Amino acid sequence: MKYFFVLILLSINILTANCQDLSGTVTYKLNKITDTIGNVASSSEGTLFFNLTQNKSVYITDRVSKPEPIEHSSEKKDDGTVVMKKTSKSGDKIGKVLYKNYVEKKLVFRDGFMGNAYIVNDSYPDIDWQLLDSSKSIKGLICQKAEGDFRGRHYTAWFTNKIPVPDGPWKLCGLPGLILEAYDEKKHFIFECISLDFPQKINEELKQPSGGEEIDFVSYWKLYRKAQEDTYKKIYAMMAEQNVQSYGSRFGSNYLERNFEK
Repeated sequence: MKYFFVLILLSINILTANCQDLSGTVTYKLNKITDTIGNVASSSEGTLFFNLTQNKSVYITDRVSKPEPIEHSSEKKDDGTVVMKKTSKSGDKIGKVLYKNYVEKKLVFRDGFMGNAYIVNDSYPDIDWQLLDSSKSIKGLICQKAEGDFRGRHYTAWFTNKIPVPDGPWKLCGLPGLILEAYDEKKHFIFECISLDFPQKINEELKQPSGGEEIDFVSYWKLYRKAQEDTYKKIYAMMAEQNVQSYGSRFGSNYLERNFEK
């Protein structure tokens, strides 16, 4: 009986250690075409902190220690692509924070625009992923290919079951392994893993964001689109003054989420 209890304790310790190992951080670069008419491109980075012991993750972008007013400039490349540049970093000390709870199927995120911050209660992504018989290596890990639809876009994702965490960049999740790369059918939005620290012990509790007005996703989605349209109009007015473009005030707003359905 004594040896039986010893074996149980050893088994519990092994399971606990394995769970603690299933935590880490991964940084993604997002390359995006935000205007399909003017071919306006930009890029940003986001870091995912995941912990399978807590069954939670937090994805953070646009967090800066010393926020400054945004000033835009533009550069037109030989291929006609207009790249918008910022002379200062956008965001605030909290940044954009996206929180997931894998067990409770909960997703809450913080976003800010037009001088306001919002805490948005969203539905947990229910993506019907189709696993495909294709593989490639990313950061030295063999990844499998999967495809699925989410809010108006068809995504290809590459995930690794070597890190059995059902998560990935932004709201893309639900596969039997960590997503290291993902892109939509036209490659207007491409998430690429640029660094991975795993296993990496995360001691602090991953919490849902605070510091903003609580709002439901549909209301947020409508406010966000209106704010983006107003911003584009100001940017293109500036570009017209610099003779950067010749299509007047026309622009093709390209949103990561085309609708607010699951």
